[in-house]
Parts: sequence; C-alpha cells; structure tokens
Amino acid sequence: MDVFTRKDYANLEVESLQYCQKEKGLIIYGWCILPNHVHLIVSAAARFYLIGYSARLQKIYGRFYSESHRAEPPGKPAELDVMAI
Repeated sequence: MDVFTRKDYANLEVESLQYCQKEKGLIIYGWCILPNHVHLIVSAAARFYLIGYSARLQKIYGRFYSESHRAEPPGKPAELDVMAI
C-alpha cells in the first residue's frame, strides 16, 4: 500500500523522526521516504530503544491514517517538500 504519497502522511513520519531526535536521543545518519516504505540509517542513545520507536510510530501512524480516511478519501498524490532533519 502506498502510504506516503500524500504530503501530510510523509510529514507525520518526518515529525516523528524529529521528535525522537530531540526527545529520545535518536541519531539519524540518513533517511529516504518512498511511496510505500521508509529507509532509515539510525542509531540510538542508551536510554532509547529502536523497537520502541517502531512500535510508537506504527501506533501513531495507524491512528492518523484511520482518522484521515474517515474525514476525507485519499486524493491525488502530492509532491513532497524536502525537509531537513
């Protein structure tokens, strides 16, 4: 399923990465958002576990995706803005 074709969906991923960088000690070396998945090259501070990030992201994204599809049906794919982390 192409989940990142809408800008707001991709932005949710970027915002989550930024939060984990600032608040959880996630170290990001590289990333790439593709239409149906994300590539990350990351490491974690001692107090932060990558499995926790993955579970948190799935929960938040699942809720966001469900709510947004109830509010409006999927539209035409939008071009993504380049965002620095």
